[in-house]
Amino acid sequence: MKNEANKIENCFKIVGKNIAYYRKKKKITLEELGFGIGLDKSAIFHIEKGKPITLRTLLKIAAYLEIPINDLLINLPNLSKNDLDF
Repeated sequence: MKNEANKIENCFKIVGKNIAYYRKKKKITLEELGFGIGLDKSAIFHIEKGKPITLRTLLKIAAYLEIPINDLLINLPNLSKNDLDF
């Protein structure tokens, strides 16, 4: 079970790295992004480090960065039902 949880946690880390990449590419600070979507900069910092994120927050980030949401999901591994931890 621990291995499956690691796969899902790894997905959040990849999404966080993608967010950081596009935020920096657009020269937007943690504080600016946070303010723009209604979070503080520490929340954005934690998201970029792999903290789980809701779809709503992911959509807000994509909209603020003016990029398609799928750009934030690049390089995610394929998961199977066996990767789910219930």
